[in-house]
Amino acid sequence: ELRNSPRFCLLFILNMSLGLLGFIALDSVKRSFQDRLQDSAKSLLGADISVGARRLMTEDEAQTAMANLPKGTSSQNVLTLYSMVAHKESSALVQLRAIGPSYPYYGTIKLRNSPQEDSPSAGPLNTQTKVWIAPELLIQLDVALGSMIRIGDRDFEVADVIEEDIASSLGANSMAPRIYLGIDQLEA
Repeated sequence: ELRNSPRFCLLFILNMSLGLLGFIALDSVKRSFQDRLQDSAKSLLGADISVGARRLMTEDEAQTAMANLPKGTSSQNVLTLYSMVAHKESSALVQLRAIGPSYPYYGTIKLRNSPQEDSPSAGPLNTQTKVWIAPELLIQLDVALGSMIRIGDRDFEVADVIEEDIASSLGANSMAPRIYLGIDQLEA
């Protein structure tokens, strides 16, 4: 075969080499992505484990979930829902994320007016009627820091702007900009 069609044989070997090289490169990218995802899984989730439901969990369901965790495990509720927010004549659909004072356990939330070293404390969101908003809402609603926005029948002060939120990497399918508020404020 080599004597009768050397060009075909050379082309065949070249194609096989390129195919094998492509397969090896694709496998390398896949392994690299899996390793990186595994290394950053906790910070992407913001915790070790997440238990979720599309409705409020009953007390029995919450107790069953906690009973299956190791003794001494700390937990917190995070409630995510969609709502309308208004400012003057403007309104927008937003994703509300009601968080506890220690959110997140892993990873960071970077705010425009907070020190960049640490994730800011969500404690004030639970004791005051303040929210952190996504930057696109500044334009959509024509608000600034200190402005009051209406969520439901309550007014909240825009305390800061979310610059980087590791949790939004997982929520890429979100239909609306995110607003963080204290879970205690949502329940009030």
